[in-house]
Amino acid sequence: MNNYSLFTDVSSNPGLKVGMGAYLLIPESVVKTPPKQIKTAELEELLVLKKFEDTSSTKLEVQTVLWGLDEYCKGSTISKAGKLNIYTDSQCVAGLLQRRARLEGNDFRSGAGRMLKNASLYAKYYGFHDRLKFDVTKVEGHTRSRSRNSVQQIFSIIDQKVRKALKQWVALLEKQSGEWSLYMIRCRDGELYTGITNDVARRFEEHREMGALTAKYLRGKGPLELAFQKKIGDKSEALKMEQKIKKLTKPEKEIIVQAGF
Repeated sequence: MNNYSLFTDVSSNPGLKVGMGAYLLIPESVVKTPPKQIKTAELEELLVLKKFEDTSSTKLEVQTVLWGLDEYCKGSTISKAGKLNIYTDSQCVAGLLQRRARLEGNDFRSGAGRMLKNASLYAKYYGFHDRLKFDVTKVEGHTRSRSRNSVQQIFSIIDQKVRKALKQWVALLEKQSGEWSLYMIRCRDGELYTGITNDVARRFEEHREMGALTAKYLRGKGPLELAFQKKIGDKSEALKMEQKIKKLTKPEKEIIVQAGF
């Protein structure tokens, strides 16, 4: 029987709530190959990518490993396989097995009694583990090429491909999303923040919520007021305009706000 390694990696765009997941299923013997002997082209041919919509970073990490496990179980290798090892740089995925007793003991609810957002995904993950008894290894991400071991080298190959794939997909989504707008937000102290978006109402609400999607500059500076918005064109044109506006002085920005242009 052969042992197999399942590598999973993700890249997400929180603003668009989309992400790209990837899995690579290879014999464990490949993992034991010296880093310099690992053939990038061969691994890239085996790499499988998938687009995920309406997702978050943590949700995407679990969705991707579940997808990889599901595909593994569908494949003909399952009847011949021995031990399965999962490699991931996700702290959430790597820690799920240690959290199992507590999560199941609380019926996947928070301390306040609310059902966890990803409860159904966690339960499915534990179901796969009951069936496959896999091990999970946390991979240290973004290591220097000179100091990488075989696992890190393989993961680096996957990471580059998934990031590139997400970038291409996001560019296409943005191109299809129509006109982009430049906007300015007035902070509590009167300062003006400049940004661009293809949905001013949505982006302003994200800033007002003071959550993970809020610009760092605006955190703690509420209440916020949408002082100016103007449709510019495509994203490239909007970016150029944003850079020009950001170089202006506060009085010059106020003139734009007052004039509406």
